[in-house]
Amino acid sequence: MFHVTQEPQNVVTECDGGHGKSSMPGEAVRVIVFTRGLAIGLLTLIGVIVLGIDTSDLDGRSQNVFENHRAFPCESYIESLAFAPDGRSLALATYDDTVMKWNLTRNCPAFSIYWSCARDVAFSPDGLKLAATNTRSRVQVWDADTGELSEELEIGDDCSRLLKFAPDGRTLAVGGQRGTLVLWDLIEGGIKAKVLAHKRHVGALAYAPDGRLLATGGGEGVVVIWDVATLQEQRSFRAQMSQITSISFGSDGQTLATSGGLDASVRVWDVRTGRALAKLEGHSLGVPALAFSPDGTKLATVGEDGLVKLWETGSWRELVTFKGPRGWPTSAAFSPDGRTLATGGADRMLRLWDCSPEAILRLQGRPDSQRLAAFLGTKTARASRGGFNPWTWSFRLRRWMAFGLEI
Repeated sequence: MFHVTQEPQNVVTECDGGHGKSSMPGEAVRVIVFTRGLAIGLLTLIGVIVLGIDTSDLDGRSQNVFENHRAFPCESYIESLAFAPDGRSLALATYDDTVMKWNLTRNCPAFSIYWSCARDVAFSPDGLKLAATNTRSRVQVWDADTGELSEELEIGDDCSRLLKFAPDGRTLAVGGQRGTLVLWDLIEGGIKAKVLAHKRHVGALAYAPDGRLLATGGGEGVVVIWDVATLQEQRSFRAQMSQITSISFGSDGQTLATSGGLDASVRVWDVRTGRALAKLEGHSLGVPALAFSPDGTKLATVGEDGLVKLWETGSWRELVTFKGPRGWPTSAAFSPDGRTLATGGADRMLRLWDCSPEAILRLQGRPDSQRLAAFLGTKTARASRGGFNPWTWSFRLRRWMAFGLEI
């Protein structure tokens, strides 16, 4: 299923390919792109010199962009992923009807399970159980050590989409395609409570760290905060203009981050009042996945633009940006110690990003010339942050001439 990439700093993404030999029609297209790129490059260079345009972020991406991860190719795209509580393994649900436990110490699968239309996966808080939904109305629970099936849950007439274990491990919350929210009692067995949570599908689901609150995000863009003890709605508010695809509680249980749809911004909310605390802008396309670090000091956002951003909570300033694949990321999760971020999606790659304080400080401490070299892949480019430098722009101009509107 997986093959380890031996050189994690040189992972080939979708943007790296496509420069092989081409036929005559391809050459004709390349001439057009060359001409357009030359015109754009010359006009930009004139604007920089004559008008003094600030080009520090002309291409929509920060110069402070790095590749800082290991990657494991997969045979199918990743629907969902989750860390085990001990941080030594990951669970993955993939589009080829597979639920897998991946051993992070030995970099190999511990076991794989066939589960038709697998959609979402989660470990129990004690790490003894592994559960997964599929697009039907069932949830299966396995022994997390052996992969043996321990029980199968029938949640009703709605197609199960998402699931989360309560922090105490006694309840399993399941969100449905038709907007239902089901709480399953894992101790006594059976449905503990069931409610129609959203007019459209449940697109995101998260427990507060203390387990007293449960947040759901719907296909209509609304967040609902539920009292877990009674499954009564505490409050609701519109969080995004379209569907919500990801939601995460901060470690204090009073902060909630949301993202989804075509909205390139991430919003942070006060759970008690529903008041917006921050709007994080930096991605150029939608942000399907996000996650708070366990200690609550960082928020990771994963965008369709191929960028993984870390934000400092409280100040909400951008700490660092990693370069990932363009496409549709589906899931993001921090390891229990907060030092690693796992992401997966339609590019069929499991990626493990180094988010340790040492790595962040090391990347932030690079001089601008090294930052630009890390982004553009050259050791000769030199940058002057916030101003014009002929070395930098001669290099960018060559790339525009070669690849036109790619940059």
